[in-house]
Amino acid sequence: MLIGSIILILLVVACYFLLIRFAKGVFGESSEILAASVPVAFLLFSAITSVFLIVLPTLWAGLIGSFIIIVAGFFSFYTLNKNKQNLWVREDSDRHYGLLRFCITVLIFLTLFLLISQSLVQKPDGSLLIGRGAAVDTPYHLSQVTRIGLTEKWDFEEPNFSGEFIKYPYFINLLSGFILKLGSPLVFAFHAPIMLLVVSSIFLLVSFFRFLGLSKNIIIFAVLVTLFGGGLGYISYLQGVIDSLPLRHSAPYPMQNIAYPAMVPLFFMVQRTFVLGFVLFILSMRSFLEGLKNNNLIAFVWSGIIIGLLPLAHTHSFIAASLVVGAMLTYLLVRQDKLFFNAARGFIFFAVPLAIPSMGALLLLPKYLLGNIFSLRLGWMTTTLPNNAGLNLPSADAVKFLPWLRYMWTNFGPLILMPFAILTVFKKLPLKKELVFLSLGALSLWAAPNIFQFQIWDFDTNKFFAYAILFSVAALGVAIESLNKNKKLATGALIAAIIVSLPSGLISSFNILERGGEGGFVMFDKDQSNMVAWIRSNTDEDDVFLSSAAILDPNSIQNPVVIAAGRKATMGFSTWLFTHGIDFSERSEIIKLFFNNPENAKAELEQIPADYLLVDDILRKYYPDLENRLEIGGWKSVLKNDSFNLIKLK
Repeated sequence: MLIGSIILILLVVACYFLLIRFAKGVFGESSEILAASVPVAFLLFSAITSVFLIVLPTLWAGLIGSFIIIVAGFFSFYTLNKNKQNLWVREDSDRHYGLLRFCITVLIFLTLFLLISQSLVQKPDGSLLIGRGAAVDTPYHLSQVTRIGLTEKWDFEEPNFSGEFIKYPYFINLLSGFILKLGSPLVFAFHAPIMLLVVSSIFLLVSFFRFLGLSKNIIIFAVLVTLFGGGLGYISYLQGVIDSLPLRHSAPYPMQNIAYPAMVPLFFMVQRTFVLGFVLFILSMRSFLEGLKNNNLIAFVWSGIIIGLLPLAHTHSFIAASLVVGAMLTYLLVRQDKLFFNAARGFIFFAVPLAIPSMGALLLLPKYLLGNIFSLRLGWMTTTLPNNAGLNLPSADAVKFLPWLRYMWTNFGPLILMPFAILTVFKKLPLKKELVFLSLGALSLWAAPNIFQFQIWDFDTNKFFAYAILFSVAALGVAIESLNKNKKLATGALIAAIIVSLPSGLISSFNILERGGEGGFVMFDKDQSNMVAWIRSNTDEDDVFLSSAAILDPNSIQNPVVIAAGRKATMGFSTWLFTHGIDFSERSEIIKLFFNNPENAKAELEQIPADYLLVDDILRKYYPDLENRLEIGGWKSVLKNDSFNLIKLK
């Protein structure tokens, strides 16, 4: 743990000096630059390490990536010191704002620390408790982290589906895997980078609103609505119609389902990639705004660098940032604004070359079930089944418009009025570039998920609405600060709308805190740990394991033994594979054929990657005679305990 902690600190400090030297005036005062150094350091480390991973073992790739950043930071410090440049830029003179930012950061961090910690907790006996709300996301992320951290060389394969290039953004898990490889405990390696990012993201979110010139009162509520703003699900909760939040499925018509309760309980708690993507999104938007306000080419360049590296950090954040910047570049071009050339030169010349390799990998190598990166349809969640929190219709052939309006109102409440308020702003206020940028960005982010389906599971598009809320409250805040009269009235109206939108997110978060580990499940018990120890010592790191994770059962989302051993799975949780665009149909049919009739499916088994079969109680429940038939077919057990039977297949 000590070595991992030292590496994390050195990366952040080195990146701080790099930003002081090469990003002067882009990210603000030194405290903001230090906060920005956390995500930028993690981004640069993962990008550089990924390049070396093509040819080098994981440990060496990570050490070289760290060495490059640390040495570059040292030379930046040396140059700055030699030229007698300030190493700490003067702080904001408003002490009340500084205290406000500190208090908001500490209070929200403590809340998020408790929430995130519950997703993965180590018990006194060494086993791990996975929180109920993290039953899908945390085991998957663990499979990435252990695969990277426990093998000599990571092969960029999807651990959930052996043979498939990894399409899920992996940067944050690459860092955690490297920290694990340095000897840190699994829970520390898993949580430490995220906790640093949480502090950074809250601090920079407050700083972003301050950078826009918002008053302290508006900043407080802008932060709250960004993190906890949601829809009206709390009304049904308080009436006792639903037992819990955040999500609501299969609501009786005319009630509508809930697919967006709030950012914190839906994303921050378990979606590690979003935490990294969120703070990088804020940084890229701030640097682009700095370029717009001061015609700062360096700021445009940094925005382009960050967005160009975003696809493998968090794809949704990359698309959202590209939509926002694309809308503004189009506006500058149409207006024939001279600023367009600096913006295009600084942004496009850096973002596009950096994004092409990662986007090419994401688009060309995996098998998209949609047939493309996106498809057209009108209305978010209108193509999703109601029992998956989709649009609820009175009949299959009913007109969708009015139910969709109610669906959006249920999910966003008064927040859905923000785009219309922004359109009103365009008519009544001078169009300053920062206001145009925020307004066009907000409108683009509200509109895009209602027009484009970016993946087969439309539910995941809710992340665009999180950014739409952020940009909407920022745009309206800037507009209010520009008013000469009725400023208090406009401020009061905005705060009132925000207050009405907060209960769903707050209730969800406090319910999660109150219930703790209730409904969670334990991984790495004694039998699992014994099996893991044998697998690590006696099997090749590239061996592939077939297990109960290949069948659709609530208790078989991921196989703990395969995860803890750092091995690849023949096929993991099928719902996850489906929602992330991996075509598993052919492999699934072969697996079913093998489980039903193993002695007659030897030829079919050769068509899929499967070196071992791990039989557990879930498989025994569905296929009671499986072990006997495997023995008849000539397959031998290599290790057996009270819970598991490991059988060599090839």
